[in-house]
Amino acid sequence: MLRQIIIGVAAVPFCAVSLAAETAPAYETLPAGLPLRIAIDHRYSIRTGTQVQGHLTAAVYLVDHIVLPVDTPVYGVVVGRHPVKKSVRINALFDGDFTALSVPEIRFERLQLPDGTEASFTAPAIERDAIVVRMNRAKPDNSASAILKKEFNARRRAIMGGYVSPGKSERLRQWFYHMLPYHPQNIWTGQQFDAELSEPLEVAQPFDIPAPLPVEDIKTNKPTGTIEARLTEDLTSATCPVGMSIHAVLSKPLLDKEREHVLLPEGTMLQGSIVESQPASMFGRNGRLRFAFHKIQLADESDEKVHGIVTAAESAPNANITIDSEGGARATSPNPALGTLTLAVLAAASRGDDGGSPLNSAIVSNGFGLMGRVASMASGNKDVASGFAYYAFAKNVVRRYIAKGKDVSFPRNTRIQIDLAER
Repeated sequence: MLRQIIIGVAAVPFCAVSLAAETAPAYETLPAGLPLRIAIDHRYSIRTGTQVQGHLTAAVYLVDHIVLPVDTPVYGVVVGRHPVKKSVRINALFDGDFTALSVPEIRFERLQLPDGTEASFTAPAIERDAIVVRMNRAKPDNSASAILKKEFNARRRAIMGGYVSPGKSERLRQWFYHMLPYHPQNIWTGQQFDAELSEPLEVAQPFDIPAPLPVEDIKTNKPTGTIEARLTEDLTSATCPVGMSIHAVLSKPLLDKEREHVLLPEGTMLQGSIVESQPASMFGRNGRLRFAFHKIQLADESDEKVHGIVTAAESAPNANITIDSEGGARATSPNPALGTLTLAVLAAASRGDDGGSPLNSAIVSNGFGLMGRVASMASGNKDVASGFAYYAFAKNVVRRYIAKGKDVSFPRNTRIQIDLAER
């Protein structure tokens, strides 16, 4: 009996070591420079030292599996603020907004993993509010009636979406703030940022990490289908010449139909070139930019030819980018023809018999924010209301038909979808 007790006591350390080996967490390392797409969860004031919370809006992959899932909580701090671009400031002044506009500088510092533990890192963030613009495969109808109908339907969808989609109270608050001549500046709920890791990040993983999927030889089985990638440099129609070499990195692996083999792992480098580039010019001529990908760099550093065109890309909500059936991106006017026509009607109506009524003054005096409306209603003079109405009409005409158009711009880390096809 004593011998059995001694043997049992002696075996305890070996069992503990074995158990510790089995339960030790596994770590996977995300490389430095990897961007994390983060959406802010609440509204915060732009003040240095303000703690902010957000969540990942896109899963983070490593080779063939997810390391950080969507909705992973992320925490950061406002470390400063800097003024907006001069062009943005000037446009705001013309719209009756005299606030010293600024952009927050945020640094994200930690995230919470699914098991409740936290991982610390350093990642300076850049604002990246974006919508996804998809290819329009239909042949465009450039007739005046078709343009007005398209703009009317787009405006109707935007208005209806503001009433039924989540966050409508937040959007209403933003709209009201932008109407004021002076207003608080906030980081808004849902505002998006790209936070680039300054150094490699070790992430603890669950114990059931899937075994790596075998990688299929794409030299014998050409990859086809849609892949998701991100640009590694800034692209703009203002400065990028035709023939310029460009690069993108896969942000999500491409698997075969059975999802048993990896065709292209996450991190695969794609090489392409600018096919068409036309900068914006005066009199509302907008820029155009088209690029394609024709080469994939494999793990053994060899290259494989492909044919890939862009079918979808992120764009700022106010950039008004469209993508045609050949993968070309074009900027459209931020002031549609329907808006110009509406402002012309309001300007003409301001000279009517009821031009001095408070209701009419509030409707037609829309060119200088809330200040213009209050001044028109308080004066009770239709000449004041008419002045603001014609000011709005003239401002729209200048921006749409006389001033320089808008360039097509895709900042670094813009997420794109590419269709790979055999040629």
